[in-house]
This record gives sequence, C-alpha cells and structure tokens, in this order.
Amino acid sequence: MVDKIKDTIKKYRMINHGDKVLLAVSGGPDSVCMAHVLCKIAPEYGLNLHFVYFDHGIRESTHKEMEFVKNMAKEQGYGFTSGKADVPGYAKLEGISIEEAARRLRYKFLEEVADSEGCDKIALGHTASDQVETLIFRLARGTGLRGLTLIPPKRDRYIRPLIEITREQVLEYLRRENIPYMLDHSNYSLEYTRNFIRHRIVPLLREINPRIEASVLRLREIAEREVAERMRRVRELWTQLIEEGKHGLFLKLEPLSELHDAIKCWVIEEAIIKVKGGLGKIEKLHIEQVLEFINSGKTGNRIELPGLYVINYYNKVLIAPRLPEEVIPSPVELPVGGEATWGDYKFVTRIFSKKGELMFSPYIAYFDMSKIDPPLTIRARQPGDRMRIFGKGYLKKLQDIFVDLKVPRYVRDLVPLVCDKNHILWVVGYKRSAHATITPTTQRVLEIKVTQK
Repeated sequence: MVDKIKDTIKKYRMINHGDKVLLAVSGGPDSVCMAHVLCKIAPEYGLNLHFVYFDHGIRESTHKEMEFVKNMAKEQGYGFTSGKADVPGYAKLEGISIEEAARRLRYKFLEEVADSEGCDKIALGHTASDQVETLIFRLARGTGLRGLTLIPPKRDRYIRPLIEITREQVLEYLRRENIPYMLDHSNYSLEYTRNFIRHRIVPLLREINPRIEASVLRLREIAEREVAERMRRVRELWTQLIEEGKHGLFLKLEPLSELHDAIKCWVIEEAIIKVKGGLGKIEKLHIEQVLEFINSGKTGNRIELPGLYVINYYNKVLIAPRLPEEVIPSPVELPVGGEATWGDYKFVTRIFSKKGELMFSPYIAYFDMSKIDPPLTIRARQPGDRMRIFGKGYLKKLQDIFVDLKVPRYVRDLVPLVCDKNHILWVVGYKRSAHATITPTTQRVLEIKVTQK
C-alpha cells in the first residue's frame, strides 16, 4: 500500500521535498489511511503536516470525530485546525443540493486554512472507488467529454495520494495495520445520490467487472488526453474567434461558422468558463442550447442560462454574467450592529463576546472589533487596492488576488469589498484579509453576515 501510494505521488509529481501539506481528515477510513501513510513517509520527503477537520453542521455526532482527528494529529506531533459550517442553510440560500453545498464550503475552508498555515499542498482522501461513483453520477446528469476526466489526481495545490487505491484496499490496510477509524452512518443513507450510487449501482457493476476501478481509471486517462488535444486546438483558434468586451466575451460568428459543431461547443464551453470562473450549473444541454442559438442567427435575441446571459449582436454573440445595462453600486456605510444594502447584497452586523465555535461560510466573516478602524464601508474595487494575505505577512494587489482565485474579470467590479478606514477586510464570497483576525485574546467579535436578494 505505502509503495503504491509513493508510486502515485511520483507519477503525478504531487509533492516536493520540504512541502507543508494540509491533511483533510474526516475520521473515516479513506482520510485516516491517507493521513497515516503520509505521516509514515513524511521523514523521507521532509514533509511538515497539518491536520484539519470540517464539521458540515448536518449531524450531531461530529464532536467525537473532531476529537478523534485532533488526537491523531497530537499523537503524530502535528498541528490541528477545525471548522464548522451550516451546510443545510447555505444549500437553501444558494438553491443547491446538500452535496454541492458541502463541497463548496469544505473547499473554501481548506483554502483559508492552507493560506493561514502557509501550506504548499492540500491532501484529500479520494480513492479509485470515488472515481467510479463520480463517473456514474456525471453520466446520469448528462456529461460531455470533459466530465469523463473525473477527479484529477492533482490540480493546483490539491493532491489525492489514494486516487489509484480502491476502498477495499484501504480497509484491508487499516485492518492489517490495526489502525482505528470512525464510521459516518450518514454515508449509508440512500437519501443522498452518491450513497445510492455507492451502495446500489456500483455493486451491480462489480458483478460484471470485478476490476471496475481499473477500467474507469483507464477511461479517465484516455479522456484526459482527448481533452488536452481539443483544448490545444481551441487555444490555437482563440484569438481568431474571441473578442474581449467590457461586459464579457464576444464570439465572432463569421470565423466560428467555419468550424465543426464539436469544436464550436468546446469554444463555447471555454468562453463560459472564462466568464464565470467555472461551469457551475452549466451542463452539456446548456452548451447545446447556446450552439443552437448561435446557429439560428437571430439578431437581437438573448437566452438566459444559470448565472449567464447570451446575447446576439449581428455578427457576434456576447457571453456575459450580467446584462450590459447593470451598473456598479456606489459605496455605502456599514453600521456596527445594523444593516446595509449594496447592489443585490444585504449585510447584517452584530457584536458578541467570543464563546464557542464560530461558523464558517463564504458569506459570514468574523473580526476582532478592537483591531477595526471605523467607519466600515462596502464598496467596489478601486485602482491600486491591496489586501494583507493570511500566512504571508505582506500586502498583495487585489487584481492579483482576483487572478489567483480565478474570479472572472467581468464580475470583479460587482464583488463587494468590506473595508474599515485603512484596510480591505473582506472580499465577500472569496477571501478575507489577515487584518483584525480572531485570536485567543479577542474579547469582542464583529460578525458580518451577507445574503443575496
């Protein structure tokens, strides 16, 4: 098992000697196995590790899991951080599934802890068995070729050392090494789609092919090569087909019309990713809808997709996150212990003494009130804006922060910034600054909650 994981790490160049790695550990078998193996090989690779546990606010038994992971970290001699979020509340606010809400908040939490701890990599416990479940899930929703690339072994600073190991191999390793782990009984509830796939569909597939994981891993590698080649073709054509506008990207219809519909779809998809910062709720059927809209040639019409507008202008089509007539809101003051509205956002603040665990969300932030320089304001970005970065100790241009976070340039003017007299405190929904952070000596906590209309 250890040698196989080391082979995977080497194959995908997951870590460098001396890296600091954040271990996302839930207490379940997969993440516990990953943590134990990385602790075992840490001296060989010169690794510094940091454990994190994230409570999704769905179950009541999570305190035992958190303590279990905390004790693991202590036994291994490494640091530990925990966080908590109201996943059901966030799912309702955003109009998304519990699974998607949990994924978003979990990744956001991992990013913030990694920044504050100065981690080079974030290790996740996904296995080859997770790849099978992801394939079935995406096929059921109607994925395209890009979706067949599944869960990448490595992307940015995220690494998945167990990605070529099956769940059965994980359980066998833990049994053989006599390593304890926790069981999350919600993983057996068929109410969640992924659980239904895991417990009902995958066993049927395994009856047909006992080595289904190996087959899916081969499919992922084939799809990845195909996607890479198609993206190379799109990059070659990009400047001929795309024109950058004030509100979004224009697709030039004349050169686009000469291409095969398959390449058109890839250009459309890539343009949407550039504008939105990702596909989000955009699925294959939406790409086909845009293709049909473009091929129809109806001037002046427009269609609305999830978080996106597509508008036809004679010889080109605009893909934009908002209608061109939308304007940037003016700055407003944010009262402490009150409310304020900025564009589509409503802000509510309160002061309380530091007791208990703070909730985590992209739309909730906490600050040490004694370190705030009033008044608080909400505004759009301005030229030369800079913000102090967690774990770095220096000011960074807001423009560079947006680039790093892959925030589309067309929505950056509509991202609210919470500021005090001398600092940007929070890029709402994306990142908060290292200024006025909560510490053990904090007496008065400023909470800022944001909702969208």
